[in-house]
Amino acid sequence: MLAVEGGRTFLFTRDAKKRITGFTLSDGRVRGVRFEREGEKR
Repeated sequence: MLAVEGGRTFLFTRDAKKRITGFTLSDGRVRGVRFEREGEKR
């Protein structure tokens, strides 16, 4: 899933169960900063 807001781009990644597992952020000169979920949901 791709979301664009105010020049920022968020590319969300999902697992086989369609849960969001992380996203990649790009904004101006900063591109491809990856964030990943840690641990299980409480």
